[in-house]
Amino acid sequence: ANYVETEQIIEFAPHLVSFVQVRGSIPVFWSQSGLKYRPPPRLDKDEDESYEAFVTHFQEQLSLYQKVSIITLVEQGGKEHIIGDAYLSHVLRFNSSDITYITFDFHEYCRGMRFENVSILT
Repeated sequence: ANYVETEQIIEFAPHLVSFVQVRGSIPVFWSQSGLKYRPPPRLDKDEDESYEAFVTHFQEQLSLYQKVSIITLVEQGGKEHIIGDAYLSHVLRFNSSDITYITFDFHEYCRGMRFENVSILT
């Protein structure tokens, strides 16, 4: 798992505006074997155990930031879909109006070095 938080602070005198971006692994229990290139991921715990960790994570995020926009970049139809499906299931079960969930299949939209397609998210 990984977790990185980046904050940009912009001053519009006399105001300060803060934009926080958190980037990390999807907060469900999953793993990949390191024996071959891009092995298929697998879920390591049952849905309820994984959901408990998800709830703890998002309660903390919401207490810090009040509203959260999730942009998941996992493949929707490839090997990663099992993780994306589990994540979406947890978001729906959590049912918070303070969470916005967006899927963006990075490999599909940006195939062939078309990284400009990321602008779709703006």
